Amino acid sequence: MHLTMFSMFILCANFQLSIGAYGAVIVKENSAKIFMLSMFTLSAAFLELADLGLDQVLKQLEAASLSQYYLALNGIESIIGIIAVLIFCYSLDRFMAFLKLKTLELKNVVH
Repeated sequence: MHLTMFSMFILCANFQLSIGAYGAVIVKENSAKIFMLSMFTLSAAFLELADLGLDQVLKQLEAASLSQYYLALNGIESIIGIIAVLIFCYSLDRFMAFLKLKTLELKNVVH
């Protein structure tokens, strides 16, 4: 599941960068905003990779029956996973708000 989320975050960041690079509609200052949003998405992807690494460590600790370390790392892994998803949701929310604003601007230009 971690690799699936990592892949999804990377694809979304790529989509955001592609939209930001579309110069016919996106002006330079908006392109910088989209770039920052894609960096948030990439940071969420890398946090998800760290979460995957901790998950692998947890499997080793569970096999060695080190319960104190297991519980501490399990809490840290959960927090990292939650933070990664929250960062991604924030980035996606701001990106969708930007697209809605751009759509309304373009609609007003046409009419």
